[in-house]
Order: sequence, then C-alpha cells, then structure tokens
Amino acid sequence: NEITYKEVIKFLLAGGLVNIISIVTFQLLLFFLNYRISSLLTYFTSFFLTIFLNNYYVHKNTTLPIKNVFYFTIVYTLNCIMCYYLIIFITDSLFINPRIGMFITAFCAAIFNFFMSRIILKSNKK
Repeated sequence: NEITYKEVIKFLLAGGLVNIISIVTFQLLLFFLNYRISSLLTYFTSFFLTIFLNNYYVHKNTTLPIKNVFYFTIVYTLNCIMCYYLIIFITDSLFINPRIGMFITAFCAAIFNFFMSRIILKSNKK
C-alpha cells in the first residue's frame, strides 16, 4: 500500500487546516483562560478533528479501525505532552508571549507528527 502524491497533499492540507483551527482556538481561549489550560483544551479538540480528517478525508476510510485510533492516540498523546511542556518552557523560561509560543509549538508538532506518521506507516507495512 504505497503513499500517493495525492495522499501527501491531502495530509498537508488536513494538517494545515487543523493547525489553523488550533492556533485560532488557542488565541481565543487565551482571552478567558490561562495559557496552560488553553493549550490542553486546544490539543484535546484538535485530536478529534485530526482523527476525522485523516481517516475520512486523507485516507478515504468509511470506518474507523480501532488499530488506527490506538496508534493515533499514542502519537497524539506524545505530541500533546511535548507541546504542553514546550509552551511552558517557551513562555516561562524564554519569556516569549504564549500567543507567539503557540506558533513555535505548532511548527514543532508538525515536524513530530510527520516523522511519527512515517514510522507508524512503515511499521504497519511489515
């Protein structure tokens, strides 16, 4: 099962949309909540959007295999933990505004997700 160019484009579009929605959600939540709570809520809501888009839009699955949910949950939990502590470090140690820090963490998350997706896809081919 080879990865097609069309799939890669769809993956990038879906990921871009999730990042835009996540950044906007985070920026809006900051008006009402602490940046730590805002980041957790943002990652939690984007988790469901990402599963939906990757499964139904990118890979055109009509069902959601439990194995995919399991792998995705592991990757996204690691991603959430990494981004949560990264934004704390950026904000509390580097004294960068959390509104800007979210862009940095979103960039790091995209790189992390790309490499983790490749690892999972390769391990599922065996």
